[in-house]
Amino acid sequence: MSVRLLRGLERVEALARNGMDPFYAAARIARLAGLDAGALAVLYQQKVSGCEVRLSSERAETDPKVFTRIHMHFVVRGKDLKPSMIESAIKLSHTKYCSASIMLGKTAQISHDFEIVPD
Repeated sequence: MSVRLLRGLERVEALARNGMDPFYAAARIARLAGLDAGALAVLYQQKVSGCEVRLSSERAETDPKVFTRIHMHFVVRGKDLKPSMIESAIKLSHTKYCSASIMLGKTAQISHDFEIVPD
């Protein structure tokens, strides 16, 4: 299973970063959420072959330039995937398992949606 993070057309290599800037923090959330959602979907006996997270965000215009909005679009690939199970896995990732998402949710409105691409 792979998780790719996209910022526009630019691929983000989160592990190659040395510092911790705000975008890196959001990229980590997307990466962890994708991994959580994929793992939970497998636990739900879904045949997931891949999960891609497309991230968009808005930041405050003045310092500190915290995130005010983060949106994650999940593209989940697999065979015979049930939308209700994929949605449940994504929601659990955001509300229970991803502490970074919960922490950033204190200052930013975090939303998500998903699409299923059959193998």
